[in-house]
Amino acid sequence: MHGWTLPHQVGIRNASDQFDSEGEFLDAKLEKRVRKLGRQAVEYAFIDPEPITEHTTQ
Repeated sequence: MHGWTLPHQVGIRNASDQFDSEGEFLDAKLEKRVRKLGRQAVEYAFIDPEPITEHTTQ
């Protein structure tokens, strides 16, 4: 409830096989996608949404 959905998503199949022993990405394309997701998460973290107000007419 009241969550934000980012427009970019990254699924990592077999995640344990996608990193080397130092925790670095093995696939440069996957790393690029994950970094993009991180940038968007930081960007969206500072969005200040309009407060929700109830409008009733009687």
